[in-house]
Amino acid sequence: MSLKAMTWVLEDAPVSDPVKLLILFALSDRADSKGRSAYPSQVWIAERARCSQRTVARHLKEMEQSGLIRRGDQSLVSHFPANRRPVVWDIDFDYRPAETVWHDTGVCPDNLSAQTDSGVWDVTPGNSGVTAVADKPSFSLTGETVRKPSSARNTSRGTRLPEDWWPDPDLVEEMRVERPDVDPIFETKKFVDHWCGKAAGATKKDWRRTWRNWIRNARPTPGRPVNGISRTDQKVANYLSYGQPQGQRQMELG
Repeated sequence: MSLKAMTWVLEDAPVSDPVKLLILFALSDRADSKGRSAYPSQVWIAERARCSQRTVARHLKEMEQSGLIRRGDQSLVSHFPANRRPVVWDIDFDYRPAETVWHDTGVCPDNLSAQTDSGVWDVTPGNSGVTAVADKPSFSLTGETVRKPSSARNTSRGTRLPEDWWPDPDLVEEMRVERPDVDPIFETKKFVDHWCGKAAGATKKDWRRTWRNWIRNARPTPGRPVNGISRTDQKVANYLSYGQPQGQRQMELG
C-alpha cells in the first residue's frame, strides 16, 4: 500500500468518471510510493470498485491507451500460473489529458479546483471548448451522464473467488461456535483450492454464505472438541456412565 499513490489519485488524478477513479484507487492501493508494480487481479479490483470484471477490463484498457497507466515489470508475476497471471501496472503521476488546453504558461491545472497554479484557465471561445466550473465540482460533470454499475446485474452473475480470499474474523468466530469440531483454517484452505481450481460453475453471489455452508457440511476434524468436550473425554464419560439411570448419567455429564 502506498499512501502517496492513493493521495495522488484522490487529489490530483485527472479522472472524472467515478468508477474509473475507484479502479485507479484500487491500483494505487497495491502500488509502491512511485505508483509502480501494482498487480491486483481484476476480480479483486471489481469487488472494491463495486462493478463487474468486464467494466474493470474496459477501464484499464482505456487508461492504458490514454497513458494514465502503463504496463510495468511483468517479471514480478512470473511465479503465478500462466493462466492466472495478473498484469503489472505502473501509474503515471505526470499524466495530463492531451485534449485539455492550458494557459500559455504551460502550467497544468489542478483537476479538482478547475484552476491553474496561477489561478487562470484558458477558456477563450473557440480555442479549447473548455468552460470553467465551480470550485470543488462533483465527479459527475454538468451535462455528462455517468453510468452507474448495476448491482442487480453484477450480483446475478456472481464473481469468482479471489486467490487471496480469507473469511472475516467475525465469520470465523461465528462458525467456531456453530461447528467447534471443524478446523476453520484447514477447511478454508480446502475451500479456496476447490473454488479457485474450478474452470466452470465457479462464480457465486455471496462467498461468505458459501463458506459458511461449506463449514456446516464439513466432516469433523480428528481431535477437535465436540460441544466443548474432546472426543476422548466424551468416550470416557460414556464408559463411566454405562449402566446408570439415564437421568443420573445426564446429570453427571452435564
